[in-house]
Amino acid sequence: MRGTVISVPVDAPRTQLPLSDNDASPYVIKLVNGSIHNVSPDFLSSIVVDPPSNGHFQFPTWLGQSQKVMFLHNGEYLKGIMVWDLDNLSWRFSQRHWNGQEIFGIPLPDFHSSHQQLIEDGTIIPGWRQGQNFRLAGSTRQVSAVELKCLIPPGSLGKALYSRNPDRGI
Repeated sequence: MRGTVISVPVDAPRTQLPLSDNDASPYVIKLVNGSIHNVSPDFLSSIVVDPPSNGHFQFPTWLGQSQKVMFLHNGEYLKGIMVWDLDNLSWRFSQRHWNGQEIFGIPLPDFHSSHQQLIEDGTIIPGWRQGQNFRLAGSTRQVSAVELKCLIPPGSLGKALYSRNPDRGI
């Protein structure tokens, strides 16, 4: 059953260390049915479900739970948030009504492995943008790597525009 941690134990002074794990201060959780439970720190780690991590990287902070993103769907950017779907143990893009009810959602079952590609191709971008400052994917000028003389990217705008950079014009 889903719930929320409503109280986290604070470490006791060194002179008051618990004699055993059973004596440790409990976490307090409130389940969706309204019931409140004390849970030992050891047991809490076995019942909490976190989004997966492959151990080699972390998602950018703007891709975390409830973060605002824009998602390209049928040629149009939709404003929404990232949601960890506990039922399917996967990420999803969710467009929500003002009261929090989902209007539209797109499951992203392999998001842990495909998020970088979605960022690079402009399918998902951080925050919500509007007006003339925001361009739809494909409307920006694309540079073909075939035309570049240097195999290593400049790394900064200053280096790219440096007078002796052979790719300055591109």
